[in-house]
Amino acid sequence: MADSHRARRSSDRLARFSGNFAQEAMMVRGQTAASPQYGVADQTDAFFIDGNGQLHVAWVSGAGAWNGPAPIGPAGQFPPGTGVAASPQYGVPDQTDVFAIDTNGQLHVAWVSGVGAWNGPAPIGPAGLFLPGAVAGVAASPQYGVPDQTDVFAVDRNGQLHVAWVSGVGAWNGPAPIGPAGLFPAGAAVAASPQYGVPDQTDVFAIGSNGQLHVAWVSGAGAWNGPAPIGPADLFPPGTGVAASPQYGVDDQTDVFAIDKHGQLHVAWVSGAGAWNGPAPIGPAGLFQPGAVAGIAASPQYGVADQTDVFAVDRNGQLHVAWVSGVGAWNGPAPIGPAGLFPPGTGVAASPQYGVPDQTDVFAIGGNGQLHVAWVSGVGAWNGPVGLAFPPRIAIAALQDGQGRFIEVTGSNFTANGRVSLDYQLKAGGAPANMAVGNLGAQADAKGAIRARIDVALIGLTNAAVKATDQTSNRSATAEI
Repeated sequence: MADSHRARRSSDRLARFSGNFAQEAMMVRGQTAASPQYGVADQTDAFFIDGNGQLHVAWVSGAGAWNGPAPIGPAGQFPPGTGVAASPQYGVPDQTDVFAIDTNGQLHVAWVSGVGAWNGPAPIGPAGLFLPGAVAGVAASPQYGVPDQTDVFAVDRNGQLHVAWVSGVGAWNGPAPIGPAGLFPAGAAVAASPQYGVPDQTDVFAIGSNGQLHVAWVSGAGAWNGPAPIGPADLFPPGTGVAASPQYGVDDQTDVFAIDKHGQLHVAWVSGAGAWNGPAPIGPAGLFQPGAVAGIAASPQYGVADQTDVFAVDRNGQLHVAWVSGVGAWNGPAPIGPAGLFPPGTGVAASPQYGVPDQTDVFAIGGNGQLHVAWVSGVGAWNGPVGLAFPPRIAIAALQDGQGRFIEVTGSNFTANGRVSLDYQLKAGGAPANMAVGNLGAQADAKGAIRARIDVALIGLTNAAVKATDQTSNRSATAEI
């Protein structure tokens, strides 16, 4: 959920992405997350779990070039593509937290303090509680009216909503149940929001096993209530993705969005402490993939007064946006970028680009497993989506075969079918005369992988260093033995 009160503003330059794009991971459908990196001025982070089950972060400073994606923690820890959520840890200055459920069904958190190194992911609560691979996964929020409390929500393997929480720098508690078991499908998507116009109320939303939108809520430090139904049963695919947002320019209105079983976007809404309305349709039926669990995102369109945007990927793999100005009528959904770029219904996240005034970014994982971003400046035209490649990487080994001794170079994440320049330095002992320096070319295959051979004539090789430069993107990787 975008929080307009926390949004930092920024230059009217557009986001820039370096390089052409190689494949790193298998196709994933999971929910991405976007956040500032607290304590780092003008940095925007985007998080996802790759096809190898490893948490990654891509980041940009202001209007600069994007960096990464870089790994956080080990590979294989999470189900490929599972959903993530990001939040400050309230009461801990400059700490950013990222949450996901691992392959053992255990909630985990990774965290960073300001510009420091990432820590974790570390477990919260017991293993086996949640369903591994619950793609939409988790939601994070302050508990409004409870100073310095951070809450994390997910639905367990028995279909019961749970909350884990921490106060400031204290130890994590829970996860503890909210409401009965069996109300939701295991791993149902969740969204969290304040209920605007109701002081200190925190709401959590999910679609029940009967296809009905539900809300659980708490006032300050009180006991949790619900989950209670909103609207009719059998409207939505059970457990499908939900998003929550204020309706900007409408005092005290809270909106909740989901895609129904006919592929039509819907909104439910409430004014302050009043009764819930809807869900009512936005746009045509059949546009979206029913049951797209990871689903949707909502955000202001920064630099456009009182505009609320809702994003989802349609059944043709095309990003769409619906929007409303204040109390006006909803518009769209309208396409952003080409069809076929994303898996139908893949998860999306929305964020300002911090340090770039009036820029709104939207993130999703493409069909090639690559993080993509679309962006708009104020009331301008949408740009992208464009992909952000994983950085190239290489490994080298000293080997010998029937042709003699050689250094084998293997690598990945280069431009598919592109040329790669290999600069090398070989040493034997410490004397300058016992050194060989050279360059040779290599060709990446259709998956961006390389394999090359550097023959060794020196006797008593003691050191080898190789730098591989992608001739298309100009990105490099180095290795040394």
